[in-house]
Amino acid sequence: MRFFLLFLLIASNLLGDIQKTLTSQGYLSDSDGRINGTKLVTFHIFDSADVNSSPTPLFSEEQNISFFRGAYSATIGLEENNSLDLSFDRQYWLGIQVGDQNLSTRKKLSAVPYALNVEPLRIRVESNVSRINGLISELDLNLSNKIITTENTLSTRLSDENTSIRNLVSTTDTKLANRLSDENTSIRNLVSTTDTKLATRLSDENTSIRNLIVTTETTIYSALNSAITVVNTDIANLDSNFSKKLRDENSSIRNLITTTVASYDSDSDSLVDSNRVDYNISFILNSTNTESNRTINALAIGKNTVANSDEVFVIGRNNENNISNSLFVVGNGISDTNRTNILVVTDENISVFGKLIVENIEIVSEIENTKTDLLQKLRDENSSLRTEISDTNSSLTTELTNTANTLNTTISEINATYSTKLIDLNSTVLSYSGKIQDMNQTLLPYDQKMRDLNSTVLSYSGKIADLNITAITHTAKIS
Repeated sequence: MRFFLLFLLIASNLLGDIQKTLTSQGYLSDSDGRINGTKLVTFHIFDSADVNSSPTPLFSEEQNISFFRGAYSATIGLEENNSLDLSFDRQYWLGIQVGDQNLSTRKKLSAVPYALNVEPLRIRVESNVSRINGLISELDLNLSNKIITTENTLSTRLSDENTSIRNLVSTTDTKLANRLSDENTSIRNLVSTTDTKLATRLSDENTSIRNLIVTTETTIYSALNSAITVVNTDIANLDSNFSKKLRDENSSIRNLITTTVASYDSDSDSLVDSNRVDYNISFILNSTNTESNRTINALAIGKNTVANSDEVFVIGRNNENNISNSLFVVGNGISDTNRTNILVVTDENISVFGKLIVENIEIVSEIENTKTDLLQKLRDENSSLRTEISDTNSSLTTELTNTANTLNTTISEINATYSTKLIDLNSTVLSYSGKIQDMNQTLLPYDQKMRDLNSTVLSYSGKIADLNITAITHTAKIS
């Protein structure tokens, strides 16, 4: 910082009731230029100019000072609790601290402050102070006018230089933009033409591939439909054969059962006792032996069934178990229509009264044997069918494998074709890379022009810096 000071003393001790004061005026600037605004300033009074020999001030006072274009004015010693009680009978130096930064040198006080000890000079000092204040105001006004004039001149010159630089940059930007626009248009046209050609070629190739896929799918579907038709026909034939065999076997079983049917007429049988007749029993199944040997675990099926014995299974409507001394009873009525179409299966000898069909254990065994034969035939037919299906699957697998091999060969040929096309496309891209490199070579002179323009701007910056130094020098001289 550079500091310019003018010190005035306005004080009196004529009656001992006038406070001593010291006026400090000056100009303050730093590397950025003139100081503006309010800053905290501390004034120190020492009895020596040497910092080492006199580090402690005799008097200190802090004030918030307003700076305008670097100029300031302050009165020291106005605080009632911090009066300026120095004798001024020897030499003093003034030190100034702005914020936390001390100015490099202390300023020697002139002889004016020492007039505080000479009472007759008070009036003269006051007059001199008024004159000096007027001179300071006039000096500050002249300095402000010169600074404003210098600022206007510098602003005008800087505005002209900036306008010239902006015009040069604008012209260069326009030329570069036009050149880049032409190059971009040429590249876009070339890329668009190439994209159109590639799109047309890819569309043709895709159409060819789709046609090939459709033809292949049609062939595969036709082969599958033929194979499925053959299998369905074989299955239908097998079902027809099985149905015929089952019908034949059922007819044989029914004939066998019919030949072993025993018909009994209850009217010609005298085994019905009075108790059972009271209940209008149609059919009674009983043991031919004594009461204790009656058949158990028997099955009776009919419309109206009655049972009263343990371990007897009776199926029908109106089941009752209130008939004593009977194994189970089927039917309830006097009409023959209520005593027919009844099947009884048991493994014991029984007495039957009424019309019904009786099948003994031998018939059941015959049925089981017939069922076993049928199951074996079914297993044989299933084995034959599985063999036929396996052969059909093998045929279909072979046909599908051949079709897949054909498709793989076609796909390999297509991949080879596209690989060639990709190589051609890469060659085209490389040619674009060469054109871009050529364009970069074309832009190199523009880079040189931009560097020259930057050099010109730097030279203008140097000129502006010189103007600032000149202005600061003039300001110092004016101060």
